[in-house]
Amino acid sequence: MSRQGGDEFLILLSEVAQADDPAIVARRILRAVGNVHIVGEHTLHVTTSIGVSVCPDDGTDAETLIKHADIAMYQAKKDGRNGVQFFEPAMNVRAIERQFIEESLRSALELQEFSLHYQPKIDLRNGRITGAEALIRWVHPTRGMVSPAQFIPVAVDTGLIVPIGKWVLREACRQARAWADAGLSLPSVAVNISAIELRSTTFLKDVLTILEETGLDPRALELELTESVLMTHAQSNASILKDLRAKGDKEITAEDTRAHSRSRTGSAAQWRVEWFRGEFGPGQWDLEPTVDRSTRYLRKYRTVATIRSRLLVFTDGVWRTLISIK
Repeated sequence: MSRQGGDEFLILLSEVAQADDPAIVARRILRAVGNVHIVGEHTLHVTTSIGVSVCPDDGTDAETLIKHADIAMYQAKKDGRNGVQFFEPAMNVRAIERQFIEESLRSALELQEFSLHYQPKIDLRNGRITGAEALIRWVHPTRGMVSPAQFIPVAVDTGLIVPIGKWVLREACRQARAWADAGLSLPSVAVNISAIELRSTTFLKDVLTILEETGLDPRALELELTESVLMTHAQSNASILKDLRAKGDKEITAEDTRAHSRSRTGSAAQWRVEWFRGEFGPGQWDLEPTVDRSTRYLRKYRTVATIRSRLLVFTDGVWRTLISIK
């Protein structure tokens, strides 16, 4: 056994008699590491993720086997941690694809490959456009349009989301001011903010600087934060958002429940939330399968709306049946 660096270790099984021996050893390691560890006055619970590559199926030299075991280990982490994952050829394909995206992302800003599309927010009561959400798009010079689902997670993992997010914020504010100067009445433009951006030491300064440089009325800027972002480092996040309001920025946070089938809607009461965002599409918030779908969604809408007076709700997927409900 050797330490590769940080919290990563490499174990070589030189004598493997049966095909399932690596899995047996890996499970033993999981159990051993998972035992309670007493260090001084502290009780520690440790988990581990294990990736396995086998010679000659996954490689015939040390470099290849280590690389494939590393890929499998990160897949184990992605699958929920504290587990074992054997290397599969498809993982290598995904790893190569991820590396390509990461390398391309590093030059995409400089090469001006990003653009913003704007999704309107419409008031169902009168059909008026009440704002727009800025959505980033990436057109790669050889691959064409790259899905945000492919590059946003990579940008977050590598920290590239910070400079990319700063560009999005600046471009959205610039466009919103251009619309205002042209006489177009758009009350606000919304920009999504990730946890990494919010925790950046320059986030508050960057927002205020961009507003000043673009000349956009702070009240026309909305910052969208997911519930998980709000609840992570809640105290420091609350401080940042408080500073934004104190300096005149119209900070409007949105609890985006797209990633949660059971959102902690009650937590919105802890924040000065002005918008609640939900996706009322198939499979979302489907807690009462025996109740008519439109009725079920309306109940959730009303539940959210009672969290705080004057709380506004918007959704990405609106069914026609909802429009006719009174």
